[in-house]
Amino acid sequence: MANNPECAQKHSDIGHEDDAALRTADVTRRLAIKKLEKLYENVGQKNSFKIEFGADRELLKEQLKEQRRLKKKEQRQKQRQEHIVRIINGAQKHFGRPVVGYDAPGGEDRGSFRLYFDDTSIIATTRKDRWKIELESQVLSRMSLFSTDCPEFLGVCDSILFQSDLGDRRLSQEILKVEGDQRSHLAQEAVSSIFRLQSAARKASLQDAIPQGMLGPAWIKKHVDSLDVFRHLDNWNSRLLERNRLCEMLTHSNPQFVRGDCRSGNAIIRPQDTVAWFDFEDAHTGHGAEDIAYLIGDEVWPLPPEEMEEIVKDGVALESAQALDSYLNYLAIFLTFRCIQRLQLILRVVGKAGWQPLSGIYQRDRLGVNPECVKHICEVGAYYAARHSETVPIGRDFEEVVKRFL
Repeated sequence: MANNPECAQKHSDIGHEDDAALRTADVTRRLAIKKLEKLYENVGQKNSFKIEFGADRELLKEQLKEQRRLKKKEQRQKQRQEHIVRIINGAQKHFGRPVVGYDAPGGEDRGSFRLYFDDTSIIATTRKDRWKIELESQVLSRMSLFSTDCPEFLGVCDSILFQSDLGDRRLSQEILKVEGDQRSHLAQEAVSSIFRLQSAARKASLQDAIPQGMLGPAWIKKHVDSLDVFRHLDNWNSRLLERNRLCEMLTHSNPQFVRGDCRSGNAIIRPQDTVAWFDFEDAHTGHGAEDIAYLIGDEVWPLPPEEMEEIVKDGVALESAQALDSYLNYLAIFLTFRCIQRLQLILRVVGKAGWQPLSGIYQRDRLGVNPECVKHICEVGAYYAARHSETVPIGRDFEEVVKRFL
């Protein structure tokens, strides 16, 4: 058979077919490698490793992905450095004296930096939305005439806001260092300082000079629709609630100055354990209970809702028991949905990045992406939801979240 010409021809053809297939595969692989090399050129990166013939394609993709990540990191670092230089140059231009040092109290990805002169320090703040600098400047320049519970306005230069330095003892951190009566005292002072700020704002007529609050129909509906965060529960208690009625309960009249975002990480403990607030970029008009709700509905705030309600009752100055009851009723409904919003945000971040340690959350004033924080925010939400018959089912949903996830 080996001498049969036909068989020899067939074997010869098979060999040629194999060679052709190998050559085709070789060309295909080389084209794939060239394609990856072209990608490197497009992103402006030199290839830091030698691509060998037959190299693992998935490995190449991972290496390319890592190089892109490193390039973005370098670009962000460069942008931050240029941003800090711009702030320092603006301060030296505004104050006419050299800046000798700086640090970033909340991290270099935040909007505020502490700048050091020879004999003092100040805070320099920038915002992505420049109109917020104008708003914050207006609030501080007028409020600081009537209050010491906020920074002193030191001027604006090149869209950089300069204000006095209140110190670095954040309320969110300091209140965790004490217990018992000392902790209660700090909580009472925090609540009192909010009421003092609102009183100073009335004296400065700020309610007529700042934007109206976000509590319009669309904003209220968005908050009420956040009930959908509970939709994955086996027993979704709040599913059948009348949402239009809940919207009515969140609607109010007679708006006043609201500082906005009164979380404990935005407050400083000063000498004699008095509390002052910074970052007024979210100031608006609304219901005064909003600020108290942001403090109590802060997932890192360590006091239980029962104690905070008593502190608020003792601290709020209203003309009648009826007015107090109305105030507490609105506080309860607003706080209920504030807690839902925080829960929704935390669970969204957990789904992307997982749980985070408490130490980093407290140190950098970060979102409370930790099971203990979720448990606390659910306990607060359940307590205040129980105040209204219409929101009692929401309280049960908060309790179900704790049972299911924690």
